Amino acid sequence: MSLAKKAIKKATWKYRDWGYSYGYRKLPNKTSGRRILLYHGVTKNAKLDINARFISTTQFEQQISYMKSNFHVVSLDEYFQGVSHPSKLTVAITFDDGYQNNLTEALPILEQFQVPATFFITTIRSTGYEVLWPDALDLYRYTGGGELLLNGEIYTRKGNEFWSGNTKLKDELKKASWSQKKGLVDEILSSNRFLNDPVYFPYFKLMDEKEIQRLSKSPYATVGSHGLYHNCLDRVSVTDCQKELEISKNYLENITQQEITSLAYPDGSYTQEIIDLAEKVGYKKQLSVDQLFPEDSQDYRIENRFGVNPYISFNNQMECIINGQY
Repeated sequence: MSLAKKAIKKATWKYRDWGYSYGYRKLPNKTSGRRILLYHGVTKNAKLDINARFISTTQFEQQISYMKSNFHVVSLDEYFQGVSHPSKLTVAITFDDGYQNNLTEALPILEQFQVPATFFITTIRSTGYEVLWPDALDLYRYTGGGELLLNGEIYTRKGNEFWSGNTKLKDELKKASWSQKKGLVDEILSSNRFLNDPVYFPYFKLMDEKEIQRLSKSPYATVGSHGLYHNCLDRVSVTDCQKELEISKNYLENITQQEITSLAYPDGSYTQEIIDLAEKVGYKKQLSVDQLFPEDSQDYRIENRFGVNPYISFNNQMECIINGQY
């Protein structure tokens, strides 16, 4: 998005907030439509300069309370079955990555309001790693880490990113396989800048096997896969992609003793070949962020999602969800 468009968006949200504050604006009464909502982490403080995808526990409770009263909230299974309400917006709630805070902060609120959600878990813990590569990179940057090396290129911290010329390290890592990322992740973790500091635990701790098991036993939680390494699956070989999908599925099924039938693509990256492959592995429900191909709209196997925006007010967030656009 261009800087001009971003400025227009910010001005629009500010104008809306003014209207809500003075009672000139009210949330629209949406009487139809369907959305799958995408969350990541829920923490008490939600420091966005550490992770820009997290929201606070207070924000989450406010949103769930409103949705329970004003939307028709359904499970992901029901959503894929085509369930809708004749006079309310129908929504399903999902979480990506598998953070420990999904269990400790989000689930109690979902259980309080009796709202179902599906939790897509990245199963990297099965390989001996306890941190996702994007979180390792963000926390290394936040705690003052300096240069990083990838494929012979030196990336230097500038602002909230690492750069080599005009190339952003995070963008290059999205293109890389785990074998290419591994050395950089090992370097970050060996620096021990955040691993043992409880202040940072909410921003990278993933659920362990016992915690995943506890989550799966809740009547308001369903477990799905978010891949093995949080790789963009369209950037790895077909063989490696299939291996990731199978390992993740089997790992979660062994823990939960439940069939895992849903998959959310890391970074929303996939191809139509991967959709077919995932279906063969046993993923009947597949989720993107935005659908990437015109024919996806007619494909019963895959649905897109609407991500929450931690930077905007409650009223703006609800209005955007209702209208289906930011």
